[in-house]
Amino acid sequence: MAEYERRKAALSEGMDRTLMRRYEGLRKLKAGVAIVKADGGVCQGCNMSVAPRIINTLQRNEELVFCSNCQRILYWEGEARVNRAAAGGEAVTP
Repeated sequence: MAEYERRKAALSEGMDRTLMRRYEGLRKLKAGVAIVKADGGVCQGCNMSVAPRIINTLQRNEELVFCSNCQRILYWEGEARVNRAAAGGEAVTP
């Protein structure tokens, strides 16, 4: 357990304190699971549909996205989409 706490402290050093508090609060409220995958348009934490606009935001990977139902942090597994305007009009994937 001490090794876990040491690694956690090292990884969270440069992170925003407000975000870390929110993450820790979610972990406590959600049985230790604060970050979940959005798969097939469904939050894997609460099994509720995620709005298409939220999926689009998630796929762009430009900001942190939360499930509107369970409030867990969502992640997208797959290629990120880049905003065409930000990419000079070209559709680019990293």
